[in-house]
Amino acid sequence: MVLSTIVSVSATVFAALRIYALFNRSQILFVFVLSFGLLSPTIFVFLFTKLSPAPVAAIQGCSLNIVGNVRSFENWSMLARAASVLSDGIVLVLTWMKRRLKRRDIAEPSDPDATVRVLFRDSSRCFAFLCIINIIGIGAARRTEFIQITQTWTSILTSVLMSRLALDLLETSRPDIAGATWPSLALDTMIFAEDIHSAGSEETAIAPLDNTDR
Repeated sequence: MVLSTIVSVSATVFAALRIYALFNRSQILFVFVLSFGLLSPTIFVFLFTKLSPAPVAAIQGCSLNIVGNVRSFENWSMLARAASVLSDGIVLVLTWMKRRLKRRDIAEPSDPDATVRVLFRDSSRCFAFLCIINIIGIGAARRTEFIQITQTWTSILTSVLMSRLALDLLETSRPDIAGATWPSLALDTMIFAEDIHSAGSEETAIAPLDNTDR
């Protein structure tokens, strides 16, 4: 539950920062997206307080039982998923609005920066997938036994999609590693903005890997 909440909050902060960057550091939109995004993890933390651990002798472990009205628990779970769909939908709408405004602006170049293209294209796909996942989660919440399973897989897919988007942004901001093989990407630092060719020692260390015939 803790890890799922961390992933959900991290994805929300990532989405809010992305909108903040796309709309020229708009603090209002940042707070707006962040507030809607935090609704879902807040509701799930509340639902976690409605669970009570019970020992299971057969597996020497424990299970979580719902304390109180089961129907109310299901409704709150569906509300949390609906909040996630609403949050992802807001991010998608704002992204498409910005994209249309950018296309209409004749002062903008016809070929935008690669990082901007990734922000528009890949992030739109990412949050569209998250919308679909959460819609499926709303339907699955009608069966109590599927709530925790759906929550786990949603967290896994969210983490994968966010990681893929972060790697795409890293590749566009570092053209020197675009298309490189895995051994040449085994660097000693995770600093995105630093140019590895600025340090002669690093360039010397990487060059043999790039030129090695595998």
